[in-house]
Amino acid sequence: MHPIIAAMAERFAWQEAGYVAVLDGLPNDALNWQPAPETNSLAVLAYHAWSSTESWVTRAGGGEMPRDRDAEFGVTMGGTALAQVVRERAARVRAMVAALDADTLGAVRIAPGGRAETAAWCLLHAVEHNQEHLGQALLTRQLWETERGQVSPEGEGGYRISIGNEGGIRGAQGDGEERA
Repeated sequence: MHPIIAAMAERFAWQEAGYVAVLDGLPNDALNWQPAPETNSLAVLAYHAWSSTESWVTRAGGGEMPRDRDAEFGVTMGGTALAQVVRERAARVRAMVAALDADTLGAVRIAPGGRAETAAWCLLHAVEHNQEHLGQALLTRQLWETERGQVSPEGEGGYRISIGNEGGIRGAQGDGEERA
């Protein structure tokens, strides 16, 4: 596998683990809570991010995925269904990335709005967009917990998620026990 394609596959797997960790253990009202007007809930962030990722990776491979982007921002979901969406979309993304080869990276694709972009650009955009929303999801979870007194200023209680340079995402419950 080409090193860039392998790196993309690794990042998508890492992002999947990140979303699953952020969503883990939250009640449905937390998943569908908006921290402020004109912001997105965790459900919207996860659903939209993986819909977009799947769409861009499909495009990188030479296909198109029907998608209702506007509807993604109105989604409400429970934890089991949302985790399933993340896992299923991530699995399809991994399979599509694994099917790519070095020759594909330079192939020209037509992006929304008619822009010509390479397949490599489509993959990079998918990774960075998904990562942007993962960061927002981390902050949204922290806001949810802080508003409910689940996280003290010293970081005790609640659920803290850290993302390490080695690609690991670890969570620690208020009892200090780390969970991967």
